[in-house]
Amino acid sequence: MGETEKDQEDINWGNNEDDGDLKRLDFGLTIGTGVEINAIQIGISYSLGLANISNFADDGTKISNRVLAISAGYNFGGNAPQE
Repeated sequence: MGETEKDQEDINWGNNEDDGDLKRLDFGLTIGTGVEINAIQIGISYSLGLANISNFADDGTKISNRVLAISAGYNFGGNAPQE
């Protein structure tokens, strides 16, 4: 069978190459949508980090976050009839 290799490393946070590997501050955009069918809620969203969080930008390294999120929920109150 195939071999599995695992590696673990601590991340040092800081604002320059001497202090850490990655910058702490990030900012970006998020877009999403959702639907509610009876009491069931389903949603999806995408987030795009706009900041370069790499402290090693001198050599052209660019690191940014991207997140795809899927959510599901249940409304225990249900859809009460409106008066």
